[in-house]
This record gives sequence, C-alpha cells and structure tokens, in this order.
Amino acid sequence: VNIELFAKGMVIAPDCAAGVSYWTEDHRDYYSRFAAHNTVVVDGISDYRNMRGSQAFELNAIYPAFNTFNPLVGDCTFSDVTFIEPSTDAIQQRLTGTIRTSESTGYFVDIFRSARKDGQDKKHEYLFHGQGEPIVLFDDQGNQLSTVPTDELASAKGDLVGYDYFSNKSVVDYADNFMAQFSMPSVLDENLKVNLWMKGQTGRKVFTVEAPYSRAINSESVPESLYHKPLPTLVVRQEGEANSRPFVSIIDAFNEGADINIEEVAYFSPKDGDPDFVGIQVHTPNRIDFIYNAENGNKNHVFMDGYFQ
Repeated sequence: VNIELFAKGMVIAPDCAAGVSYWTEDHRDYYSRFAAHNTVVVDGISDYRNMRGSQAFELNAIYPAFNTFNPLVGDCTFSDVTFIEPSTDAIQQRLTGTIRTSESTGYFVDIFRSARKDGQDKKHEYLFHGQGEPIVLFDDQGNQLSTVPTDELASAKGDLVGYDYFSNKSVVDYADNFMAQFSMPSVLDENLKVNLWMKGQTGRKVFTVEAPYSRAINSESVPESLYHKPLPTLVVRQEGEANSRPFVSIIDAFNEGADINIEEVAYFSPKDGDPDFVGIQVHTPNRIDFIYNAENGNKNHVFMDGYFQ
C-alpha cells in the first residue's frame, strides 16, 4: 500500500519507478521491491514478485465517492484500504487523507496499522521517501535529536536486499512524539519545507538514510536541481506488532519564511485507553482540528464530553 504525495505544485514524497531497465539488478533488487516505496515493511522481508497488481487491496471506505463528479464539499478527503502482505501474511490497513485549512494551505493524514495474523511479529518499518537536504529530527519541544551511524537495515542482518541500497544510515532509539523535517527547492522558486509529525510508541527506533534517486520525477514534477539526487528517507521501526501501536503521521508542506500552517500536533485517547482508537489534535493559526479514527466501527469510544462510534 504505497503512497505518493504532491504539494505546492510538485511531488514531495516520490515513488521511485523502475530501475535502469526491467532486467537490471537495481530494478530486481530495489526499484521493484518494498524498500523503494512509501509503505510498511514487515519483519524486514515483505516481498512479492515485482510489485505486480495481482496482489489486490480492499477498499474499506472513501470520501468523496469515486463515482461523483461534483466539486468537493468541505475540507477533507480520505481513503481506507486493507492489504494482505503475502510473504508474512500480515494484515495492513492504511487510512490516508487530506485536510484543507485555507485556500492555499492544508495537510495530509496517514494512519498505518500492520500486524501478522499468526502474532509472530518481529518488527514493522514505516518508510517515507522525501527529497532535498538530509532529514533533521526534532522532539515535540522543538529540540533537535541526534543520531548515530548504524549498520542496521541490511541484508547481512536478515533484511531485504533492497535495504543494501540505503547509504549514510543513522539511528536514534526514541519512543516519544517527534517531527522529521525535509527541505527542498520547489518548482515555484521557493524553498519548501515538509514536516512529518509522528506519534510516539514504545519499542521505536528512528532511522534517517539516503535512498537511490527516483526515476519517476521530471521537469513537470520537481526542479532540475533534484534530478538524480539521493532521496532523504525516514524509516521508523516498531518492535513487535504495529496494529495496537500504529504509525500515525501528519504531513505538512509550506514555503520557508511563510506563516507556519501547523503549530502543534497532540494526541488523545478515550477514557478506557482502547488502542483501537487514534485521536489527533492539530493546531493551526485559525483553528484546532480533532481527528477521530477507530479500527472497529462498532465500538463506542467514550470521552469526557461525548463519544465516538
């Protein structure tokens, strides 16, 4: 379940397309495999032949309906899909949405749950390929996080061969909320910042790596200065399952020097702390958004001021 994100007239989280050709080693080992995509890898081994469309996903819900040609009513869109990862028989559920905060601002929501059916989960790794300068990590107080070089994320450690294509790998053990910041030139001659805010969970490691360049980008999608440049890539590892401890991200793109769109991201839970529920509180200059998400639509989640079902 791969995503590609666009903002400010350009691609900010690219897909990587094919290798030199469909018959070359880089295509077989990297470009056609999970490591080259914005998805979640299970136990370091998620794989199926050349990422072909024969592995279908199930559409759980979508808004607005795909068969309508009317203008969007309101400020949000979303899709919710389920996919069975074939090599580990893991159930993966991804909700991705957009929320507009003004005529020219908005943000993405990404909630990714992943767990093996047999409960033998070793780890789940969330991959997000950006562009431009190396990633800078911050805690939720705005302090920069320091990382150290690592030899993890490698086939020598039992992972996908595609991980061997990552370079300049560094890591920090970090279980709290954090923000990863990407910086890149834009097609509008601005310097574009992309902030990815992620909810913390126990058993987390945060990696920054450089991935091979995308062969999908062109002059219509990015400035030429980004051609053939390594992709700064965020990898977040969750030890054990990632269903009750999903990857929860808010992604905001804005021009450097402009007014910040998102000032703070916080999280909330129902009274009983049910992990099936995800609550996100997004602070922008003009309003506070409350995002309610539940894995099971039949449960009644109770809060001080009401309930959600």
